Amino acid sequence: MSKVRVGMISFDHVHAEFRGKALAEMPDQVSIVAIAEVDRGRGEAAVRKFGGAYYQDYRELLARDDLDLIFVHSANNTHKEIVLEIVAAVNMFFARNRSLTRWPKLRK
Repeated sequence: MSKVRVGMISFDHVHAEFRGKALAEMPDQVSIVAIAEVDRGRGEAAVRKFGGAYYQDYRELLARDDLDLIFVHSANNTHKEIVLEIVAAVNMFFARNRSLTRWPKLRK
């Protein structure tokens, strides 16, 4: 079985660090291959800790064609924009947050 290739957008929230650690505990199943973070220092630190390529602009991460899963840990007020761009880029979407699953409302 091949590894799940993960991209992570932003380390604004503390749960990004927790998720990165959890994913790192499954090296045979999961590989963090890309991290996007507008704050260069925080992004480069995350890459040193968890691996993957660094992107300052998350749109560059979305341009990759090898990601199986993308986590968004950005500030809450940026979720809508980022999620809509993910959907446009990969035409697939899963949300943990119920408010983001109301697709017709989200598109407005």
